[in-house]
Amino acid sequence: MTEDRLRHLLEAAQRPAEPRAEFASALLGDIGRELGFDSKTALDGDGEPIAVTGGAVRLRRRPVAARRTRLDLLLVAALIAAVAGGLVIVAGALRDRTLVPPTTDRFDTIQQLGRIRIAIRPDYPQFTANGQAATGFDADVAMELGRHLGLRSDVVIESAATMLQPGGADAWDVALPSVPSWTIDGSAFSQSDPYYWWPHFLVVPTSSSATGIGDLAAGPICVVAGSAGEAWLEGTYGGVAGSPRSTSITTRPTDGDCLAALASGAADAAVTANLSAADLRVNGNVRSIGGPPVEPRVAVVLGPPGDPDASRLIQLIDDALRQMHSDGTLTRLSESRFGGDDLTAH
Repeated sequence: MTEDRLRHLLEAAQRPAEPRAEFASALLGDIGRELGFDSKTALDGDGEPIAVTGGAVRLRRRPVAARRTRLDLLLVAALIAAVAGGLVIVAGALRDRTLVPPTTDRFDTIQQLGRIRIAIRPDYPQFTANGQAATGFDADVAMELGRHLGLRSDVVIESAATMLQPGGADAWDVALPSVPSWTIDGSAFSQSDPYYWWPHFLVVPTSSSATGIGDLAAGPICVVAGSAGEAWLEGTYGGVAGSPRSTSITTRPTDGDCLAALASGAADAAVTANLSAADLRVNGNVRSIGGPPVEPRVAVVLGPPGDPDASRLIQLIDDALRQMHSDGTLTRLSESRFGGDDLTAH
């Protein structure tokens, strides 16, 4: 430990972190004298030097050996002064924080941060190209929703399955899972009013004479596995049990696979999962002959209906969505992403 470093510690100890100025002043004076600087300069009660008159200040160094024997004790004393001052600062900071009660309201916290985290799924109605971030209808809605709330939107990419697990909500404040609203766990999540309605189409080859589901009893009818179309054929669409519409169902991974099954004759009809009316218009090989009612899609927040925290946040989201309806924002976004079709009107 050099004398320069000890002087540095002494200077730090004189800053406004000490518990009492008188204590630090006396301690620093003792340390200075132990180092061998017997000066005629003294410190007043505020720790400031008292001017010396009547001659120059003379410094008398103690022998090196004598100084060295006291260095360890001096270092300990200097550290005590620094640590004591630090404790005063920490105690003061804790005291000041207790004067402002912490907020427990979720939206108040979001407002303080100035941003809202909105989860969207990476697949339909999003798409990716050339390794870019997911873009699409829900991505557009997320950005506008934040703007209508007066906040910056931070988009979080999550699968719908992850979003709808209660533990998955740690990464977001609002989620747009784009799944049938009746499939969302109402004991864990609160839902907004629908912000768009997704259609599912019963389609047949243009050469088919069928005009409705009643003409397709023999089947088979192709659906995407686990889709709303499958639930409709099985009689569970809308979360209400009913009679099956067909018992001859074949499943495929995607809409494209079902269209291929129609083209090959492996299926007589198909119920679309993610194809829009605009998609069907550009396909000259199939035509629509009906389908289930449109499917409501909603925003969700963590917390069941009736939970005050979740209820306030979902109310603010509903207010923003209504404004987006009335000012034409949702219509514009839908028409730009779905081939001119407005899926936000119902």
